[in-house]
Amino acid sequence: MTEIRRDAPDSQIRLASLLGVKRFLARLVLVAEQSVPRAVPPAIVVMLFLSTVWFGFFRSVPTWLHGLALFAFAIAFILLLIPLARIRWPDVSEADRMLEARNALPHQAIRVQEDQPATDGAFGLALWQEHQKRMARMIGALDAGMPRPDIARHDPFALRAIPVLLVCVAFVYSYSNRAGLLADVVHLPQPVVSKPDIRIDAWVTPPAYTGRAPIFLTGNQAGEQANTDALRIPQFSDVTVRITSAAGSTPVTYLEKTPPRRSLLRPKR
Repeated sequence: MTEIRRDAPDSQIRLASLLGVKRFLARLVLVAEQSVPRAVPPAIVVMLFLSTVWFGFFRSVPTWLHGLALFAFAIAFILLLIPLARIRWPDVSEADRMLEARNALPHQAIRVQEDQPATDGAFGLALWQEHQKRMARMIGALDAGMPRPDIARHDPFALRAIPVLLVCVAFVYSYSNRAGLLADVVHLPQPVVSKPDIRIDAWVTPPAYTGRAPIFLTGNQAGEQANTDALRIPQFSDVTVRITSAAGSTPVTYLEKTPPRRSLLRPKR
């Protein structure tokens, strides 16, 4: 840190204050350059987690897989945060070297302000002070610049772009009907009850001499007839029941005046 004597001229005080600000900015830049490469792996885990949620993974998997996936994401995120905890605050010499390298300053223009001449002679001291003044004029235009984390050196194949594209696609998919929500993470998946894949069509065909059309026992027409009057059909009419099912065979029970009997109908596909 630059030391300022009480009897120092105003120009030296201003220079020391300016140099302190530049060093602080340089330290911030160095911290950012250390942090960004180490923050990429945790960010990738977060993006993969969001993609998994939005694609509906936690909504459809069983309970044991739901808990296992949450545990895996949490452990990976915590382990990848450890390198971030090892970041240290740069010292003054590192900030000076960075400023001199970024601004192409020759002859250690910053560090020379705190050095002392090797000789005690008046001529050597005057020469040294003149050298400090020349170097001080270069310090006024110092620029710490923006952080240069050099992520490509840590990821030469640019694999970090894959999670970014994946989370973008998942975010767009999250607006669809089958997408998942963040709330699915804390809600256990509910068992899905699927309706039986079966269809029943029944109708009554009156005898030909009646000239009447077939009477449907299923569908909207049958429902309207059931709500009005009892269904009346001619004698000797034929009753047809058609069962369509994804199963190979469907058991059917007929309820008659005689004890019920079971028969097996082969459904039409």
